[in-house]
Amino acid sequence: MSEEIRWEFFDDNISGIMRSDAMIDVLRECANQIKERCSGNYEISEYVGPTRANVSIYTTDRKTYFKNLKDNELAKALR
Repeated sequence: MSEEIRWEFFDDNISGIMRSDAMIDVLRECANQIKERCSGNYEISEYVGPTRANVSIYTTDRKTYFKNLKDNELAKALR
């Protein structure tokens, strides 16, 4: 009984907000909070695409990489 709702915005302002410096700051702050909850060597990368800003958290060494694979540390830090 669920209905799919699809939103379409025909306004460039929404796209501008999603790519703005303020949005990058919000995403960076959230990524830093997640990174602080994890033990190991993680880094944050930022990217502004054609429709929105993106922030990624990734491991920087093998030990942290395999620890994250085993314990799912980044996924648990999102909670």
